[in-house]
Amino acid sequence: MPSQRTWTVAIIGAAVLLSGTVVLRSGAPTASRPYTPADLSAAARGVQGVTATVPDRALLSDDPTPAPTPEPTAAPTPAPTAVPQPPPSAAPTPASPGGMWFGVLQATAPRAAEEHAAGVTVGSLELNWSSYEPAPGQFDGNYAAQQVARMNGLRAAGLNVVLDVGMQYPPAWVFNVDGNTRFVNQYGDVWHGSLSEDVPNAVFDGAVRDAESAYIARVAADFGDNFYAIRAGGLLQNELRYPPATVNGHSNSYWAFDGGAQAHSPIPGWRPGQAGSAQATAFLNWYLSALTDFQTWLIGTYRSHFGSAWLQLLKPSWGLRPGDFEAAVAANLDGSTKAAGWGTLAMGLDWQRQVNAIGDQHVMLYGSWMERGDDGGSPATMAPAHYLATLGAARGLRTAGENADAGDSAAMMATVVQRARAWNLAGLMWLDEPSLFGGGASLGAYSALIHSA
Repeated sequence: MPSQRTWTVAIIGAAVLLSGTVVLRSGAPTASRPYTPADLSAAARGVQGVTATVPDRALLSDDPTPAPTPEPTAAPTPAPTAVPQPPPSAAPTPASPGGMWFGVLQATAPRAAEEHAAGVTVGSLELNWSSYEPAPGQFDGNYAAQQVARMNGLRAAGLNVVLDVGMQYPPAWVFNVDGNTRFVNQYGDVWHGSLSEDVPNAVFDGAVRDAESAYIARVAADFGDNFYAIRAGGLLQNELRYPPATVNGHSNSYWAFDGGAQAHSPIPGWRPGQAGSAQATAFLNWYLSALTDFQTWLIGTYRSHFGSAWLQLLKPSWGLRPGDFEAAVAANLDGSTKAAGWGTLAMGLDWQRQVNAIGDQHVMLYGSWMERGDDGGSPATMAPAHYLATLGAARGLRTAGENADAGDSAAMMATVVQRARAWNLAGLMWLDEPSLFGGGASLGAYSALIHSA
């Protein structure tokens, strides 16, 4: 199964959690992208422009429990930053005969004009919730102004902006809003992740959702509703998933055993692996539906503040495939099935269920592992992004994607672009800007592919 990998932090600004924007994306395949039958190894993915490296996100048995971070002293809350509102953003103008748009993650204003000239029409703007709201209801106006300036710089260069509000970087105080803010598995392990994975339990805790909703509302007030898209996942690495299956030496983890979750369980106290197919069915349906319900809440919350933007639902890893649910139930969720071994079951990656629940036609599915190709043409063997695209097409939804490794070669870039076109994706984001200017495939190579037929 997934190998260990390094993680890299790209810092924009002087400090990670004070005034800078942290951009950290995961490697393929790992806890967030467990691999599949045909290939059990892949290059570790890290963000370039490195200033620090941290270990794998999975909390190992010898990892110390993170010490609580003291809450910062509350400062007077400034009024929302005034942002001139241009007309709502239209779809990016395709720069290729195929009609796709092409973008860059971690885009910066100094490079944006050169990227736009190369055919790039979309750039991402990443925020950090911890920097933005260091104390409950207290917002850092200087930080907001810096990020508004970044946004304006990207737009001035001609790029459409995709916003990531940064809920994967929560402030310390959100873990103290009540006693159920952390995910807990059936072994009693309390989830503590590293940077971008140490997120609160918004699936089962309404108080956490209230805090996130208030934060999203403030971002909308400061930045306005003129984004091409919002990156939405809301949990680890801003993807839609529970924590990984393996932690503290325990495997087959299901993250629904905190007090708040168990209060709503259809069979409180039942644990995966215990006998009873009826109980296993009820538990797994509830577990997967809880994550789908969070997705519905997330879509509604973003839509109430960003009426014109596409909402990109970030779907990591391989995803559950036809037959995985039934096989797991037949084994009483004991961890012996392939989906359990890959971690896709415990992470709740029931894409079919999640796609069926989407009622907003301005939602875009989003796969984050474009290097992974098809093993075949069936739903069980399609590549993750290809499978998402087929699920979306059946519901009238578009799909976009990104590569998983900032060190991808020009040859891999060509393969990724070819797949994006063959699978009829709406667009492709490239990870990342620093790699295009040294360390991976170049902007020149990207431009040539963008303009190729």
